Amino acid sequence: IIKREVVSGVEFFEGSMLQETDLNKLQFSVSDHFANGYEPMAKPFDKLPKLLTAPDMHWCNHYFNNEHRNEENALPGFNLLVVDVDGHERDKTGNVTRRGIKLEAVHDLLKDFTFITSTTKRHTEDEHRFRLIMPTNYELSLDKDEYREFMNAFLSWLPFTSDESANQRSKKWMTFDQSQVHVHKGIHLVDVLPFIPKTRLNMDYQARVVDLSRLDNLERWFLNNMDLGQRNVTLHNFAM
Repeated sequence: IIKREVVSGVEFFEGSMLQETDLNKLQFSVSDHFANGYEPMAKPFDKLPKLLTAPDMHWCNHYFNNEHRNEENALPGFNLLVVDVDGHERDKTGNVTRRGIKLEAVHDLLKDFTFITSTTKRHTEDEHRFRLIMPTNYELSLDKDEYREFMNAFLSWLPFTSDESANQRSKKWMTFDQSQVHVHKGIHLVDVLPFIPKTRLNMDYQARVVDLSRLDNLERWFLNNMDLGQRNVTLHNFAM
């Protein structure tokens, strides 16, 4: 992968090799404490439900120096993407302005990808609140600013709105022993290449987002995934 950066009018190019993600070695750190003792682990995809349903544990998708969780200690390497979907959007008075997406809709929209969903403590039948975990197709090593840009691009790609605080490397999540966990193995892992800052693919992706900025996440998703010869099917699926 080639990154391009301009400093004081001078172009700098940086090349690096990417390693494909091994689904038997997905990286995360876990602790029974809010900030300390984040033990680094690498476990198979099929073992993640055991983590997600453990009682009262904290976990991150990054490792940390001295196992102490903060941004300065975050080590630049990850192969899991994690976001929270927090239900309905409300105005300042508490009125619902946009209904949140349902788990079943997420499972259908992402059916071609490998992912896990895990409900949180505030999940209800009326308002679905859950966590989405997606392995990446490549292992990435990004600094604080690059990770923020990367995650913001990924969040704009998803067909629904989600918690923007996922763009912090030191972000942590809580486990829930009564979580409803759904595991799905699709034919693809999420392709991270268009989201990596300072690359040509990212520039092209950002230009498409700007062109479609008047649309919401779901509308952009269907428009970007509309195949020639299948437009009527795609429009029907969007309407449903």
